[in-house]
Formats: sequence, C-alpha cells, structure tokens
Amino acid sequence: MCVLCSLVQPVCFASAYYYDVVCRDGGEILLVAFRLSEVKLFSLYFQDRVYLAPRLFEHPPLFAVNGGYFLIQGRRGLPVGWLKTGAAVLGSLNKKYPLFYCQGGKAGITRDYDWFKKKSGDMELFLQCGPALVWDGRINRSLSSAKAERSAVGVTRDNRVVFLLTNNVHISLRDAAQYLKDQGCSRAINLDGGCSSQGFLCADEVIWQSKGCFKIPVILVVEHK
Repeated sequence: MCVLCSLVQPVCFASAYYYDVVCRDGGEILLVAFRLSEVKLFSLYFQDRVYLAPRLFEHPPLFAVNGGYFLIQGRRGLPVGWLKTGAAVLGSLNKKYPLFYCQGGKAGITRDYDWFKKKSGDMELFLQCGPALVWDGRINRSLSSAKAERSAVGVTRDNRVVFLLTNNVHISLRDAAQYLKDQGCSRAINLDGGCSSQGFLCADEVIWQSKGCFKIPVILVVEHK
C-alpha cells in the first residue's frame, strides 16, 4: 500500500504486524511494526559479508534488515559494539551506543550498561547502534540534518517493535526520529545509513525491497512463530 503523505499515524492492529509505505521525493519509506508475541525476532551473522535480499534465504522470512554498524577486515565485517546472535556473543560493550535487546518475548532499548551486563546472559538478542533517535518519547534534538538512505528500529510501550527503512529516498536522522515517534515509539535508534541500509518485507503476497550497494555482516530477521 502507498499513502501519499509525509507522516503516517499509528495504527491499531490485532494481527502479528502492520505496515505502511510512505511515498516521498520519488522514493519510499517503509514503516513496519510487529507484535513480539506473534513473531520471532533474531539476528544472523555472516563472516563473509552479504547483500541482503530474499534470494539469500531458502524460504524468505517476513522481514529482514541490516543489523547495525561494523568494521571491515578483508571480506569480513566485525560488529561495532556488543552483539548476541544465536548463542554467540561478539564484540564488546561500547558505551557510545544504546543497546537494543529482546528478552522473554519483550523488546527494549537501554543505556543502563551496568544493569545490562548483569542481565545479558538472559537476553535472546542484543546489538548496539546509534545515535538514539527517540528517548522516553522525546526526539533527540542533537541529531544531524544530513540526508541519506536510513534504517532504524524503535520500541513502543505496548511491546511493538517498529522498523523504518528507506528505498531511493534520502532523509535526515531527525526525519527518521519523527516517523518513529509518530508510530508510537518511546525509544528508537539508528541502525545505519547510506549504502549499508537495506532490507525487505515479504507480506500479503507483496515483496517490498530496498537494495543496498554494500555487503553487510549482520541481519535482523523477523519470522512467523
């Protein structure tokens, strides 16, 4: 679906997910929200970096998006900050960035690093990225106005996880923050931008895709339970 507006209002929904596509400046912005009680959210790490596309999977998941910043070492990409993928923990805690995490079917974003270190063993998934876009319902006023392709994730007080992903349209971090705040996110962080921003949605017999031009090592994946 494509709505000709600059901002999308939050939608009440009873199913596992909803999505909207905002048409802007000749491109599109995907906003997709998931109930964690109805879906499985996890991460994948590829030692040899990959382009994110449906063909990467034998059975494409409901949604996938790039999973944060990384450092390049040859063909490999190493996460910037702390990452838990499956049973493996990679990288180390970086107090520059907030942590996005899932625990017991609930998601959150925190800067309480001492609390997190104590609880990290119980987490099903975590990664670090930034900057913070929305914090406790307020937009970060120090965000850059520079424009690029964007990917971001936010959480709501009623336990939805909301993703933003652009396709052929450059927006600022302030714009991304406003979109996620309008979707009801109490906290949100930037995942990446530019050529690393990529992902897809396979829903309702529709495939929506944003193609990146840079290989990435970490992917966030959403599947039906």
